[in-house]
Amino acid sequence: MAPDEEKEKERIMSLPQLQNFMKRDPEAYGPEFDQQWSHFDSQMEMFKLKPQKPSSSFGEQVMFLAHVAPSFPEKAKALPDLLIGALSDHFEVMHSSMRSTLVQALILLRNRDQFPCAKTLPVYFKLFRSQDKALRKSIFNHIVRDIAHMNQKTKNQKVNYELRDFFFAHLKETDTEVCRHACAVFITMYRQNVWSDTHVVNLMSSGLLHPDLKVAAALAHLFLGNKTKGLEGILDESDDEDEAENITEAVTGIVGAKKTGNRVRKLKRAKKSSQESCQKKWEERFQRGELCGHRPAE
Repeated sequence: MAPDEEKEKERIMSLPQLQNFMKRDPEAYGPEFDQQWSHFDSQMEMFKLKPQKPSSSFGEQVMFLAHVAPSFPEKAKALPDLLIGALSDHFEVMHSSMRSTLVQALILLRNRDQFPCAKTLPVYFKLFRSQDKALRKSIFNHIVRDIAHMNQKTKNQKVNYELRDFFFAHLKETDTEVCRHACAVFITMYRQNVWSDTHVVNLMSSGLLHPDLKVAAALAHLFLGNKTKGLEGILDESDDEDEAENITEAVTGIVGAKKTGNRVRKLKRAKKSSQESCQKKWEERFQRGELCGHRPAE
């Protein structure tokens, strides 16, 4: 092993100990933090030149700063924006291990309330387009846990409405992973009694006519009070064939199986009528309280 590599390995191995000292006495370790930040800054510039190249040293440095950032709020306040910027600019070519590390660092910072929930949502929804299934799952789980935690004691109406508007805008997108994850957030928040007012109902009901079959089917299951289907299917990796068959079979008996132009138009009208009927029935049950139980109004 080259001398420089040995020195770097020793430095990385000492970071956990330094992290402990910094958390215990931030004032005494201000100069050390500045030194580590300078090292991170130079590594970030190197990373930007070759984002596709994994770097365990850079990853260790990122996680180290994420851990000690709450102890140095002024000195580390730029860290979230730097990590978000790196992900946003390079996520398509970035090595999967680096993508995961930067996301983990952002989750750690958010869990320690270093920035508002909405700050990372745009880049997270970019990452839903990636092929990394484990990363998508990790991000989704973090988002729903974060929103639920935010609403445990008090509900900030302004923040909740902003979040809902964000997810609703992405529910209308054509990218399948993006719209499905937005839909899954709504369903999860409703089932957990976090978002359960008529505003949310109206937003979700518009998804009944969504062109993506999984989104439409998941919401239809929810509207019909089916607690065992919908959310589980919307985030899996299976094809849409089963959902297509379910919806098509429901109306084939009405218009026949032969695909003439007239029957195709009838099929579309029947699908729409069926979905609108589901929506109406569900909204009637919602008004009667059958679906909401004793849910508090927001």
